Amino acid sequence: MIGRLLRAIAPPRPDREPLGGGLPWSDVYPDRPGAGLALRRYTPPRAVGATLAPTILALANVARASLVIVNDGTANLYLGLGPSVSTVSFDAKLGAGQSFVLEPPDPYQGDVAGVWDAVNGSARITETT
Repeated sequence: MIGRLLRAIAPPRPDREPLGGGLPWSDVYPDRPGAGLALRRYTPPRAVGATLAPTILALANVARASLVIVNDGTANLYLGLGPSVSTVSFDAKLGAGQSFVLEPPDPYQGDVAGVWDAVNGSARITETT
């Protein structure tokens, strides 16, 4: 009786892994060998005010597991993977309210620089290690 109730609550693991997106099996089915959620430390979100001069938003960090940058201003934020960036030479352009995410399996661990096309707002940055 209890076994049937438990099977109804937690259905058995499917035969194949889903084709992309979502959580890895090890997070969904922790009974799998070597499974479990990795404990991550994160820095509380911090803000960097908008500037017309290139500035480092996140310093290089070899322990970086993920990095999230949110443009909290109304001006465009241009991001560069490396210590320099400009409004004509950039890796990503964030409009108002847009986010940029570096995540596993192989997140970029070098400097991330940013520059705005107008001084309005800030960038909110959260990093996990």
